[in-house]
Amino acid sequence: EDDPLLVFVSAPQLDTVSTANVASKPQGSPPKRASSALDWISAERFEKIAAFVEAEMDDRTKNKPMSAASADWAESILAAYGIKHDRLNKVEAGVGSLEDPPPYQWTIQTNEGETWNKNENGGTQGALEWLKEKFMVSQSPYDLKVVTGTTLPKVKGNRKSATGKTDIIVGDANDIHKGSVFDFAMGLVELKTNKYPLKVGQNLLELLALSIASTFKKAVVLLATDCVTKWEVFFFSDTGTIESKVYVHGRKAWDDFLLLLNSVSDRDFVDKNSLWISSLPQVTEQDLTGFDMSDRDKKKAKAEEDEAMLEHFADRMAGFYGERPNIPWWARANARVPDYYA
Repeated sequence: EDDPLLVFVSAPQLDTVSTANVASKPQGSPPKRASSALDWISAERFEKIAAFVEAEMDDRTKNKPMSAASADWAESILAAYGIKHDRLNKVEAGVGSLEDPPPYQWTIQTNEGETWNKNENGGTQGALEWLKEKFMVSQSPYDLKVVTGTTLPKVKGNRKSATGKTDIIVGDANDIHKGSVFDFAMGLVELKTNKYPLKVGQNLLELLALSIASTFKKAVVLLATDCVTKWEVFFFSDTGTIESKVYVHGRKAWDDFLLLLNSVSDRDFVDKNSLWISSLPQVTEQDLTGFDMSDRDKKKAKAEEDEAMLEHFADRMAGFYGERPNIPWWARANARVPDYYA
């Protein structure tokens, strides 16, 4: 027998709005529904329905590579996760604990005296070695690892999604090579050559994706740089805010990046947004034993409970996707028990 709620989310009438529910009666007959009354949603049943709705919404979603995402596009996706982006003032004062090192060389001199420019992939390993040599002390607890070609989790919201890859991960030297690629990553280094600008949208989405994949969640941090003159740091200041800083001096950027890595345990945020699925009501049908209610009254009470559950489900989907499914007219209590409301 078909699940009534699954029929609801797959119905032709299912539409989405960004702010409010619209309950207008559609033309034609309602879709076939199971004869049994809707019951309160269980965790197992919700997982099945949520997976279906996710696939349906994915079909209506525009996808971009993270590297092609504008800041506005990225911030729209962040909003669906309940996250905003704050750009802090440019950090110009101070050069950090030491002077800035000589810049990384994105060019190669051939034996014939010609100069060749390295591309991003071709220069990544060299940039990693440069970062280790210039910024990491010999007894550093951290290590860097090239992960070019490894895909980050897809992020999505507000009918947008983004997929992408990153360049270098940073983590505890004893753990970074364990588990899946991003399991123990405490941060990312997103590289650009000295010929290209850093991309705010890409950096925001990569940090968001890492917070999903890493065991460190929203304590993760991202350093974006060309290892020459461009330095930016992105991090969660709380569960609902990503802050970004632009630096004049690479040494100061690295010092702040390191401070954030050192404070991972202090920034072990409890993210209530990630618990939205488990917060759905998971209770059994009301026990009306001892109450003097007619079958008609019980049917009405059950229909109203089911409608409230559908509203709650729609609210939760709106919180995750930025769009709220409409509740069709035939799923409402006054349509299921029309004689009671006559």
